[in-house]
Amino acid sequence: DLDTSGEVDFSDFAILMKYWNYINCVAPDWCEKADIDGKGTVDVEDLAILVQSWLEVDGNLDRPVQIFAFGGKKQQHVWLDTEQADVYLDDVIELNAADHGREKLSSETTIWVFDDDKYLLEEVSFHTSCSQPLNLGDRFGSFEVFSIDTIDGDYESLGVDVVYTYNITNNGPFALTNITVMDDKFGEVPGSPIASIASGETITLALVALLSEETTNTVTVTGSFEDEVFCEATDTFTITEEQPQGLDECTTKISAMLLEYTGPEILDATVEFFPKNKKFEDAPVVYKNIDLVPGVILALPSENGMTINSSAHNAKDLGAKVSIYINGVEEVIHTSCSMPFEVGEPAPLDNPAGEPSQNWFIVWFEQKDNL
Repeated sequence: DLDTSGEVDFSDFAILMKYWNYINCVAPDWCEKADIDGKGTVDVEDLAILVQSWLEVDGNLDRPVQIFAFGGKKQQHVWLDTEQADVYLDDVIELNAADHGREKLSSETTIWVFDDDKYLLEEVSFHTSCSQPLNLGDRFGSFEVFSIDTIDGDYESLGVDVVYTYNITNNGPFALTNITVMDDKFGEVPGSPIASIASGETITLALVALLSEETTNTVTVTGSFEDEVFCEATDTFTITEEQPQGLDECTTKISAMLLEYTGPEILDATVEFFPKNKKFEDAPVVYKNIDLVPGVILALPSENGMTINSSAHNAKDLGAKVSIYINGVEEVIHTSCSMPFEVGEPAPLDNPAGEPSQNWFIVWFEQKDNL
């Protein structure tokens, strides 16, 4: 749909003909999208892709598809197979050689796109060996290069992970029940619905989203009183720039951390954080009645939007380690930075030293020098 009208028709064909045989199409415009496969030239290959979607309209253009990506002409290495049609327009997919025990992708990568009836909609191939330039924003058929991670450790992306925290406060005189939290961009926020919120109590929910442009979110919270009175509140906010950049890996001591739970489902749990710091001896950070399901991020307004934050307790750091108790069962995370502590990685255990935690994933952290 070159003119974004919602229908693939003669208007799109006219744009294609306008640039027919043009040989200098470049990102990000790609000759008004006429260079559909992103190869720099408008030719019969682009026409073939357009014909595949001829006269499709609206919802059909956003139907889910199955992605099958592989390296080598004989499919020696399968990088991704979603197995079913569950990838939508604008979704980000990841082809990661490390997930398959290899250091790098093959010299050529091919992606097949199928509909939910296993009909092949599109096939694109491109070089991934760096023998030819590969840059952010390059287009190959329906796909755009969104991020690149090289074997030298260099990483670049068109977007950034943003941590959203939602503080829901009951300002009324009575307890509310069955509270739902809906974000117009992401749907129902993880942790919603909330069973109840007492008068004056604040509950914090969180999620991580990958953003590539300024984004305005509208959040609607609804609740009930004695299953009869219905109340609703809304708020709107705009993300205008990426999260402040710090170090991806700590070098001193951790002062604050935001953790995502990755362990088995535990409902109505109590989670307690005991840092090895005298400031916390009689004041651990406690989360009560939490439904621990994979993907839940623990955060509190009192901890400045983090899972635990030393500055909220007049301390400089969390000490060398933090004991985390789930319903009384202890796991100890190492936080002195003598072992790698990295954003986007499991938290390191204190014992066995440096082994990855199966329960906690590091979303973000601050260290003593950052304060």
